[in-house]
Amino acid sequence: MVVPGEKPEQPADPLAEPAQAGKTGQPEDGKTDKTMNETGDAASANTAEEAFKAKEKAADTLKAEIEKEIGGVAGKLAEGLIVAPAEGGILVTISDQSDAPMFNVGSAVPRKDLVVAMERIGKLLQKRDGPIVIRGHTDGRQFKGTENDNWRLSMARAHSAYYMLVRGGLPEGRVEQVSGFADRRLQVPDDPFADANRRIEILIQADQG
Repeated sequence: MVVPGEKPEQPADPLAEPAQAGKTGQPEDGKTDKTMNETGDAASANTAEEAFKAKEKAADTLKAEIEKEIGGVAGKLAEGLIVAPAEGGILVTISDQSDAPMFNVGSAVPRKDLVVAMERIGKLLQKRDGPIVIRGHTDGRQFKGTENDNWRLSMARAHSAYYMLVRGGLPEGRVEQVSGFADRRLQVPDDPFADANRRIEILIQADQG
């Protein structure tokens, strides 16, 4: 029945969502979308920071293990050891020292100290999970001959490191890539001829299994 002067009651929309007690369509407890987004960003930042700290701790542990294995048997090569978190995993870097080169000049023939160090590292990596990437780097000195150049030299040295690691116990199937970067990724950009630019890098990637 319609009372004069009153609007007739509209029929209920059968497709409309039923009203729920306390549900107004507004953010709860006075929270705005911006507040909730900021809270989510803060949580993500905390998670990323915790993950980095865990990776940092793992790198410090691995460095201590390597130093224990090669200390006293690999000459001064341990002084050029760096183990640090990197994108995708943990990066182990062994660099030349001024009086302790890793390879004979202009070749991929390793010195005795490097052979010992790499075999010990291969033994340690055998017990760790994750794919392995091996990289070779030279300094900025360029070869003038036709038999070699920095690209070939860095690749040959990376292959040499690969063989030594496998000989030490690292399973061949764990190695995903062996590559040479010549002098294109200098560790000391301001000094292209620095000893530290001549190095071998071993990336232990996060286990993707």
